[in-house]
Amino acid sequence: MTTNNINQAHWNEWVNGSAVDPDIVSLNVRSLSGTTPHEYLLYSDKLDRRNNGRLSTRYLRRYQHLEDGGWWCSGVDLLAGNDSLWGCFKPNTPRITTDYNDQGHFKKQKTVKYEHPPKAETEVFFLKVPLTIWQEIATRYEVPLPEQITITQAGEALGFWQWVMENPKVALTITEGAKKAGALLSGGYCAIALPGIFNGYRQAKDETGSKIGQPHLIPQLQILATQGREFYFAYDSDSKVSTIANVNKAIEKTAKLLEKEGCTCKVIGWSNEYKGVDDFIVAKGIEAFTKAYAQAKPIALWQVTQLKQLTYRVSLEIEPSLRYLPELNIPPTAKLIGLKARKGRGKTHQIAALVAEASHQGRRTLILSHRRQLVQELCDRCCIDNVVEYRTSDSGGVFGYGLCVDSLHRQSNARFNPDDWQDALIIIDEVEQVLWHLLSANTEVKKNRVRILKNFRQLLQNVLTAEKGQVLVADADLSDLALDYLRSLVDNPPDPFIIHQPVAPSTITPEERWDIINYPDTNCKRLILDLIEHIRDGGKPMVCLSAQQMKSQYGTINLEATLRKHFPKLKILRIDSESIANPKHPAYGCISHLNEILVDYDVVLASPSIETGVSIDIRGHFTSVWGIAGGTSSDNAVCQSLARVRENVPRYLWISKVGHNRVGNGTTNPKELFVRQKRETNSHIKLLLESEEYEIHGIDCQFQAPSLWCWARMAVRVNLGMIAYRQSILDYLRNEGHRIRNVDELFDDDEQVPKETDNNVSDDGDDHQENATIDAHKVEQIKQLGEQLKQVSEENCQTYYRCVSESLVYTHREEEEVSRRLSRTDEERARLHKTRLCRQYHVDEVSPQLVELDSQGVYKGMQLHYYLSVGRTYLKHNERDRLEKLLKQGQGALFSPDFNRGSLSAKIWLYEYLQ
Repeated sequence: MTTNNINQAHWNEWVNGSAVDPDIVSLNVRSLSGTTPHEYLLYSDKLDRRNNGRLSTRYLRRYQHLEDGGWWCSGVDLLAGNDSLWGCFKPNTPRITTDYNDQGHFKKQKTVKYEHPPKAETEVFFLKVPLTIWQEIATRYEVPLPEQITITQAGEALGFWQWVMENPKVALTITEGAKKAGALLSGGYCAIALPGIFNGYRQAKDETGSKIGQPHLIPQLQILATQGREFYFAYDSDSKVSTIANVNKAIEKTAKLLEKEGCTCKVIGWSNEYKGVDDFIVAKGIEAFTKAYAQAKPIALWQVTQLKQLTYRVSLEIEPSLRYLPELNIPPTAKLIGLKARKGRGKTHQIAALVAEASHQGRRTLILSHRRQLVQELCDRCCIDNVVEYRTSDSGGVFGYGLCVDSLHRQSNARFNPDDWQDALIIIDEVEQVLWHLLSANTEVKKNRVRILKNFRQLLQNVLTAEKGQVLVADADLSDLALDYLRSLVDNPPDPFIIHQPVAPSTITPEERWDIINYPDTNCKRLILDLIEHIRDGGKPMVCLSAQQMKSQYGTINLEATLRKHFPKLKILRIDSESIANPKHPAYGCISHLNEILVDYDVVLASPSIETGVSIDIRGHFTSVWGIAGGTSSDNAVCQSLARVRENVPRYLWISKVGHNRVGNGTTNPKELFVRQKRETNSHIKLLLESEEYEIHGIDCQFQAPSLWCWARMAVRVNLGMIAYRQSILDYLRNEGHRIRNVDELFDDDEQVPKETDNNVSDDGDDHQENATIDAHKVEQIKQLGEQLKQVSEENCQTYYRCVSESLVYTHREEEEVSRRLSRTDEERARLHKTRLCRQYHVDEVSPQLVELDSQGVYKGMQLHYYLSVGRTYLKHNERDRLEKLLKQGQGALFSPDFNRGSLSAKIWLYEYLQ
């Protein structure tokens, strides 16, 4: 079949090759040849012409290939309300362009597949549609058609795009290229096309080409960006790293501008086996696209996915169906090795084998982690010393040792020297969390962060440039962020040797595929009530919690007390940072032999202290795993904690809809966060040094830009995960192949997305259950449980406040000695707390009321009040003392996030400015 305007080859390309409705092709596409293409393309008044109006020789030569013919596509000019003059031409014989480098040498050649009018503003493809397509789109988006529609002789239904513009309920899909928009329109989806991924917005430039001002949407998008409209991005799927980066950048910038106008944005994804959306539809059918459309990710979740991607070339791909990793044949020339495989696939076993091989070769191994308990676990598995014992062990550290990254400096007990590890094997398991701890933790690492980062950089430089040195990083969620950072710290970095076992749903065994029951309530009380019923019925649960403190009703301490009231005869074990470091607690030192200890307990409550690096392999003991994710741990950490129990027992999960632990100002732009940190540091120092008698020279405010950049990117990943916290975690679990069902609505389709039915609990967070599936008796039970949890929390807090108040005060020497110890009893912890309160408030005794007020953050408020009033004259002096201390610790350098985070002067000056 052909029409008067288009030849058979072009017709087949559109209809058969891109699944475009024949009527859409007839209305928008025509075949051109001879000099006719020049008339369609070369119309701009800005083109160089001779005095007689003829095009210059330069343009005639450039576009002489058009005479061989091709197809032309144009649609509607939405702004003018008539046919568009602008469009695109695909020549039968495309031209070849040649790029040269700055020195004028040949760089590469490129084929120009599509030609757009030169020297003319790019527009958007709004293709003309017949009435049948309009009706299908109106049905999909449930928007009524106009009472009267005029149909032209050619079959165009006039006014379609005006109708779209007037109805924000009609969602728009943005793609690249007219054929792809035609394929989507043919499937009943309202779609527009840009000529290029960056053509949705513009930014002014000065005479030198530098960007000035702010980017803005092009007029054709601006007029459609009305409050409440949904935009979907359906750009090409690609495997090329540079192309992926450009597509991501284009989507992020365009989406940001659309959201600024009150629109919402989502991104549609499909396998990169099919590049364009039209290829995908031709191969899989419109039904497959409908499924992908329904599963499109909100822009925040999509950005999280991008920041978790691993796009480096895979050197060794492991068959997905293998239950455990095979022996890893890593060539000795591989310097930086990345290992990515699902949890429970035997990564630690393979690491132990590599450590044994290195020891056999006479090479030392250094194991790095972010938690002391995990260091001990890995050292035991790899048969090498822990740093705390190697000086007294039989081997004396001759095979190497393991240590926490907090100790990567000479002043630590390890007396760490990066020059001691030239040809060593460096192992960093759970590398994503280790690096985030290294760059952001507010623990002991903060005091020595600059020294640690300097040593970490020197360590990598020494090992990766040595003849036999190797660095192996492993993580189930290994991403470009970690590898980019490690490579950025080294001169002439090696290409990573990537070992990857991809996730394939068809290869996930029943043993690995969890049944997860999701509680979509606004609080976790119903889950806790069901947990209690489960225990009463004889269940033995492992409960993973995101909080520990007594102020948290759903933390380990209070939930333990609540369960003990319900089940006084059961053996309950609480595992958190306090209990595992308390010599008098049953959980003391339990991390290294959990499988032997846990079988003796009916209920186990665990904080994030065992979210990584722990494998609970006992079988037939736990009947279920329960998780409460309150929005403080990262999405990755929550999923890691659920995987500690290897046995496939049901998982019950409540997740806060949004997270509460955002970094910096909560921005989702890494460049903005990076620049802001540097700017704040420079501004603070400038203000502090505004004094003739006060000078500090040689301050390094630009310390390790790669570390700051990695911190910014990882911080943004955290912030994005917090925005859609619940959905981010559910997507993570679903991508691992687990079956997720809502507690009220169970689906049979494995790929079905659970509905967000937040009407189970009222929006204000009270206990009133509105869902009819919960009977009145259970509503009352939930209400009573909420009161009980609150009462338990208050009782525990008051008991602790009295305990601190009645404790003795340490001398300075005793305080220093106890502070250094890794283990403390409850009594020692209370004494240390009281001692610090006495020093902080300059009092001899501490009342329970003062302990309570301090826990509520009253000291910070007192500080601000003091420096805003009588202590204003001392602000600079105290801030300068703090600056000098940080410079001394960092040997003249500052890590911006640490310096900015603790600056009082910034808060004071901001408050005064706002006044």
